[in-house]
Amino acid sequence: MPLLTAWVGNDNGGKIVFIALASFFPMFFSTLQAVTQRNPQLDEVADVLRLKGFARLRSLILPGAAPGIFAGLRLALIYAWLGNIGAEYFMSSGVGIGSLMINAQQLLDMPTILCGMVLVGVTGAALDKAGRLLEIRATRWRQQEQL
Repeated sequence: MPLLTAWVGNDNGGKIVFIALASFFPMFFSTLQAVTQRNPQLDEVADVLRLKGFARLRSLILPGAAPGIFAGLRLALIYAWLGNIGAEYFMSSGVGIGSLMINAQQLLDMPTILCGMVLVGVTGAALDKAGRLLEIRATRWRQQEQL
């Protein structure tokens, strides 16, 4: 964290970089794992159909990796939210839920701390629900297969 603030600064740019770093790796590794663990027989089918480049990506790789990609997206949303709270804590600017909770902690204002905790939890649950709805909408073909 000290290196990040030294390189980028303690303002909004530093917060954005912190949040991006917190959310990038869960998304990246989940997508990488989903792409590498696809069914190898599908590659043989793509070779028989002579799919190349973009057609292979669109028809084979992305649909096969979609569950892992969306799992990573949901994780990345939660990590970005937690990174936002952490950035407000470490790079205090006086605005935001994290700063509000820190100030309430110093003043021993328990109702404000508890309200902040509930707000953080409710927002995290809403982000997870939004990620699930996006996954269901983007992968309707998977839902129809399972019926």
